[in-house]
Amino acid sequence: LSSSATWTVTVRDDAGATVASGTGTGTRVDWTWDSTGAPASRYTWSIAAPQARSATGWIGSAPAPLSLQKLRLAPSVVTPNGDGRGDEAKIEYLLSSAAKVTATVQDVLGNTVATIWDGQRAAGKQDLSWNPEALNDGWYRLIVAASSGAKQAQASTRFWIDRTLGGTAASAPGFSPNGDGRLDETTIGFQLLNPAHVAVRVQRGSTILATLLEQDFSPGPQRLTWDGSGLPDGRYVVAVSSADSLREVTQRVIVQIDRRPPTVRLLSLRPITLRLSEPGTLVLAVNGRWHKLRVKRAGLLRIGHRGTVRGVTAYELDQAGNRSRVVTARR
Repeated sequence: LSSSATWTVTVRDDAGATVASGTGTGTRVDWTWDSTGAPASRYTWSIAAPQARSATGWIGSAPAPLSLQKLRLAPSVVTPNGDGRGDEAKIEYLLSSAAKVTATVQDVLGNTVATIWDGQRAAGKQDLSWNPEALNDGWYRLIVAASSGAKQAQASTRFWIDRTLGGTAASAPGFSPNGDGRLDETTIGFQLLNPAHVAVRVQRGSTILATLLEQDFSPGPQRLTWDGSGLPDGRYVVAVSSADSLREVTQRVIVQIDRRPPTVRLLSLRPITLRLSEPGTLVLAVNGRWHKLRVKRAGLLRIGHRGTVRGVTAYELDQAGNRSRVVTARR
């Protein structure tokens, strides 16, 4: 200061509230602010003394404006029927800065029927899982609200709960409709909790290749058999769709049609080395003792064996039940 005086230093937050201050006397202003516990933000400071022009400045950086974006709940139709498909909803959103977040669910009348989350969240991408097993079937609204001081942000999205369709599965991941008596067809099973109009279609991508059935069903377990007629070897999606008083729900299973048998080549007895054309179950006899090995990938397979290998016999069964030629080697 140009002359000795009593001075005051004041620190204020972005709302103008005083968060710290200090005083002293003399021509030299020297004061330290211990900001332990102060949240990251932009603060202003001022130095004032009688009959002197004040000095002002700032420290820190202004926090990003509070926003809550890209709210998403998947799947949009939740089916909490315990079949392991769509039983839980995954909730995602982006938070621009740290805030207190409350996620609630309202029914069609606007009544709050569930609180999913109520607590502090850091900035960034957020995700949480929720099982709505306590709620009845129907449509609901998810509301996610964030607050930080006087700042607030909110987003919402609609979703449905529908337990009608569940448990869709195929009896095997692949089958071979080649008339050899092994996995010539597959069974598609599903469960209905309520009466529904059901359609079962075979698709590749978004293209419908075949409609296996389309009719009304009563509640209970349902099964149908498919022999793959008219379709070439390949990977297909079997889509089971049920339409009831709420909306249409679809569950999908992937099924492989594979009429081609695998190939096995026996390359060496020391060590035992084979080349397999595809994953499957290798049936192997070493010195007359049979074993089964689960093979996860195609290619070379080396099998350790203690002692002398006098002879090896092997064949493979793939996931569709096709059997390779038997290969044999002896010493």
